[in-house]
Amino acid sequence: MALGLKQKIFVACLVFSGLLGLYWSDPATLVSAKHAGDSTNNHPESAGAPGQLRGESFLREFTAKLPLSFEQNVGQLDNRAKFSARGAGYNLFLTSTGALLELRKNNSRTNRKTSRASRPNRQTETEILPALLDLKLQGANANAIAKGVGELPGHRNYFIGNDPAKWHTDVPTFRAVRYEEIYPGISLTYYGNQQRLEYDFVIAPGADPRTIRMTFGSGVRPQISVEGDLVLHTAGRDVRQRKPVVYQEIDGQRHLVAGGFVLVARQQVGFAVGAYDRTKPLVIDPTLVYSTYLGGSGNDLGSSIAVDSNNNIYVTGTTASTNFPLQGAAFGANAGLADIFVTKIDATGANVVYSTYIGGSGGDRGDGIAVDSNGNAYVVGRIDSLSINFPATAGSFASTYRGGDFDGVVFKLNAQGNALAYSGFLGAEENDSVEGVTVDSNGIAYVTGGTKSIGFPTTLNAYQPTRAGDTDAFLAKINSAGSALLYATYLGGSGTDRGSGVAIDTNGNAYITGFTSASDFPTQNAFQNGFGGSFDAFVAKFDTNGSGASSLIFCSYLGGTGDDKAYGLAIDNTASNVYIVGQTSSNNFPLLNPAQPAFGGSFDAFIAKVSTTGTKISATYLGGTGDDRGTGIAVNSAGAAYVTGFTSSTNFPTVTPLQIAYGGSFDAFVTKLNAAGSGFDYSTYLGGSGVESSTGAGTASNPIALDASNNAYITGYTTSTNFPTASPLQAANAGGQDAFVVKIADVAPAADYSISIVPGSRTVVPGGGTTYTVTA
Repeated sequence: MALGLKQKIFVACLVFSGLLGLYWSDPATLVSAKHAGDSTNNHPESAGAPGQLRGESFLREFTAKLPLSFEQNVGQLDNRAKFSARGAGYNLFLTSTGALLELRKNNSRTNRKTSRASRPNRQTETEILPALLDLKLQGANANAIAKGVGELPGHRNYFIGNDPAKWHTDVPTFRAVRYEEIYPGISLTYYGNQQRLEYDFVIAPGADPRTIRMTFGSGVRPQISVEGDLVLHTAGRDVRQRKPVVYQEIDGQRHLVAGGFVLVARQQVGFAVGAYDRTKPLVIDPTLVYSTYLGGSGNDLGSSIAVDSNNNIYVTGTTASTNFPLQGAAFGANAGLADIFVTKIDATGANVVYSTYIGGSGGDRGDGIAVDSNGNAYVVGRIDSLSINFPATAGSFASTYRGGDFDGVVFKLNAQGNALAYSGFLGAEENDSVEGVTVDSNGIAYVTGGTKSIGFPTTLNAYQPTRAGDTDAFLAKINSAGSALLYATYLGGSGTDRGSGVAIDTNGNAYITGFTSASDFPTQNAFQNGFGGSFDAFVAKFDTNGSGASSLIFCSYLGGTGDDKAYGLAIDNTASNVYIVGQTSSNNFPLLNPAQPAFGGSFDAFIAKVSTTGTKISATYLGGTGDDRGTGIAVNSAGAAYVTGFTSSTNFPTVTPLQIAYGGSFDAFVTKLNAAGSGFDYSTYLGGSGVESSTGAGTASNPIALDASNNAYITGYTTSTNFPTASPLQAANAGGQDAFVVKIADVAPAADYSISIVPGSRTVVPGGGTTYTVTA
């Protein structure tokens, strides 16, 4: 099975985290969890955080102590162990050809004396009950060298006994342990992923994954289900890992490859991969890498997310919590009814770099965020009339509240998150809001939104200097110091018009999208000149260095006879195409080369692709029979579009999903549309039994972003206590509604199956939907 030089097969193996949960829990305390897809929850004791069992606080405390370090054996351990990982209640030993996980539980047993007089003096003796999981790699190379990877600063010392020759000092610790050539051409890496201990096989060119044989100890009976899932039967509990989805990307199309688990012997499991194009990469379906709640005891929602070149995550939104989790805050207290929050999380997802409130005494909301190459965050939103004390800076383009029930705000937060580089109001005498933001390489911010003000501050070079209708969209360009508007224009007709998303190309052209109810919306070089009805989406391109009428390059409607609104916009890195996402109730939405040609019902999301010259290339529905709305979009270097939104459809189109089934009420969704716009590479639900939405408080936001490796980052809000988490900063919902932050790996360097137990409901897990079915 020869492969290209850089083409490897990644085979995801069992994750110890789930086994910890199963082995540690006493059968008497387990809550029966239904099969994935059943969102019914009739167990009052199961309400709470993901993975909650009775005695949840102890279990959470225990699992939170899983190490990120591996200790090398330099003589302090039995010589059969190469490395170990230790913690309160468990020991892990890595041997030459396998691993032994030992869990211990204190079982307090009362020793009742027979004498009545002795009863007040009952003695408690502690019995240590070990639980073992023994995994052997059959036929593995016993001489494979185990090497620590990523040495950590912490060393350990052992002074045991009175013989100094048996003492061991400065014992090194590592982030991971790698076995080279554990099988011919196959390496094995053990690593910690915060609350989970995981191991991955990496199959090099020319190697055969069929040589891998995982043999489980006598306490585990593996079985391959009729669906191809791996089911591990243990004492009173079953562990189910769904069949991996193996595929190749060829000419922008996804081609499935036959493959999956194979039961080699009674207690032995291997892997099989069918015929495939050996000149193309072979990959495993997307993986949930990181997912966390973010919030306090009040209502919190995430509206927009951005990622910098170091994969740090920036999130903004709105919080009504007085105890929102802060770190290095510029403003350390909630100043009003609701404040904007800005939180920066490092690339590992393990640490908050900073987290701060920003607000006045009224109700303030954050709607959009962008980040520049220096780590400065540009945030937009709106504040109400009670927040005239919002922290604006002197010398900004407008440092005082202008009027109306609410004004737009734009501010730049420094890289440390502890000071405002600038902050100003954007609006005039009526209601104004800023919905979308992007920033260029010079730190110039481009923003869009909606305004009812006739005195909105347009510039002399504006395409449209005056308001045309009840509410107009606008585009504004702000210099890097935040002291002046370089370009600002209305865009609208006689109806209601709002801008929601903005993007820029390398030539300084700006693209905005939104929606309009005006039959006289100013179209130019349009692919759709006529108004469809109700509301139509629109997309427009401006030369912000131009002047007057010449500054509008093209502008077009996009819609049918129903309600069509665009919320998100992205541009590819070749500056050749613009991508738009939104919602439609039109059964005659103008499609072109659709991935989904039929309208699902109620509302569907839509995705459209338009060239930068104003030609429509593709447009498709996305949705089931319920209510489906697209809210955000991002595009990778190959031209594939990643979209997010929310759905109430039980038949939302899923492809290799992380979460197979609808959770309940509304779920968020994440879908990848191939570069041709003709098919979905993956599409998944994301949610628990409550309400999830990947959208902000207002009409628009930017709730999805990509890093250079095409990992997708999503934010939104959830009311669920069983939202699927992975390596969470915050494992439980702290209030009625929390923000969430999720990272999904598109093509991971090593597949990672993460497991989360949701009592009384379904389990939502990455890596093809791995599921635990727990029975008492």
